[in-house]
Amino acid sequence: MKLTKRLRQYLRLQSASFTVLFLAVLAVAAWASTKYTAQADWTYGNRNTLSQPSRELLQQLDGKVTFQAFASDSEQLRDQIRNVARRYTRASETVELTFVNPKTNPQKVRDLGIQRQGTIVVRYQGRTAKVSQYEEAKLTNAIKRVADASETKLAFLTGHGERAINGRARSDLTVFKRALENQGYATRSLSLAQVRQVPKDVSVLVVADPRQKLLPQERERIRDYVANGGNLLWLADVGGRAPPQLGGKTQVVDAGAATIASPVQVFGARSRAFGVVTDYSGTQITRDFSKTTVFPKARNVQIASSAGWTTSAFLQTGARSWADTGAFDQSFDQGEDRRGPVTLGVTLTRQAPQPSDSSAKTAATSSGSGQGVVKAAASASGGQSGTQAPGSAQNGKSQPTGQQRIVVIGDADFMSNAFIGFGGNRDLAMNTVKWLSGDTASLNISTPQPPGQNLNLSVSTLWALQALFMGLLPIGLLAAGGATWVRQRRR
Repeated sequence: MKLTKRLRQYLRLQSASFTVLFLAVLAVAAWASTKYTAQADWTYGNRNTLSQPSRELLQQLDGKVTFQAFASDSEQLRDQIRNVARRYTRASETVELTFVNPKTNPQKVRDLGIQRQGTIVVRYQGRTAKVSQYEEAKLTNAIKRVADASETKLAFLTGHGERAINGRARSDLTVFKRALENQGYATRSLSLAQVRQVPKDVSVLVVADPRQKLLPQERERIRDYVANGGNLLWLADVGGRAPPQLGGKTQVVDAGAATIASPVQVFGARSRAFGVVTDYSGTQITRDFSKTTVFPKARNVQIASSAGWTTSAFLQTGARSWADTGAFDQSFDQGEDRRGPVTLGVTLTRQAPQPSDSSAKTAATSSGSGQGVVKAAASASGGQSGTQAPGSAQNGKSQPTGQQRIVVIGDADFMSNAFIGFGGNRDLAMNTVKWLSGDTASLNISTPQPPGQNLNLSVSTLWALQALFMGLLPIGLLAAGGATWVRQRRR
């Protein structure tokens, strides 16, 4: 074909039109990419896509969820957090991720009780929960906790020298209270001398080492509360008031006055008045729990008759420990002290009775209901128990089993400001509250794993592959190149 002047102009126009149209398509595509997104997850089981339970949970929310990650400027750490948070931001526009550098915001770190680099604080409608593991199951269940409008409410008894939840003393429970609130629990102080009954919206009543005897009307209100299925956490140090007898003559727990002693000095302390627990029974509180817990100046707790209740000793010291029954003298006295293992924590469960408006007196005299809960030691009188029945409609986080739960621990120091950070004390305290409140349900989220992730080759196969890629292929390429060069030279 002869290139005429007219044909050259046509070809130039065609080339220019193609260039203009191509650039226009690129511009439109660039603009569309800012307005629309299209993504595909080709991994096995869609492992990089949010699971169905997580998406359904996000669809039920009517507000913004914020992931506030406390991470330094390390891009490696922040990328790990972004990778898991991106699943949520892709699935819902109500989820957003922000970063806080803990080095430049120390006050915020202290206020939220952040103890680990990379902790994510999940916020929703003023409630918060902390997550330290970058897994969908952990984050989704944290969202589930803070999204539950029916807050789990804990009432701490006051008026008898109990541990304060807002004090600065080493013996107070301020750090524990803050940890509870960071997990979405609501806390309050309660004086039974000023109210006629324990409020029905209380999920767990905490009695933290009372030092004075309860008034008769207070004990009466507690009996009524336990009779209606209330949950109780009772902490009784050496010298504190042990749980009283609550209804009838049934003796379930006798919180003895003996001091638990350790065969070795703990944390370099001069005193051996420490209970140390390293092995745990298979209760829900300590299931898969392997951390060492320490209990300063703890007392033993003995299980007696338990009509109507199922009891379990879930905290026991080692065999070398002992219960010092006399004046504590740092050594074991044969014939007077008791060898370990020593029980310092017990659980009591039963089917929760239906809430009733009957008086505590009527409940106390119902011998067939098994409502006698705890008997004090001879040297300790006064105390209380219970909270809203898990099976009651008044409790927002009702337990599906309708189970009434009580925990008695012969120590309060383990969750105090001074000792809650030692070993597994914090985790044990939180597990105890979760079990008592029935807040143990979680969404079952699993990430599919691709089959055959491991490639196992025999020695002969490995040698064959090495010979192929390190011998035959290089030699073949060199031979092909040489043959081509020879042909070109002959032309």
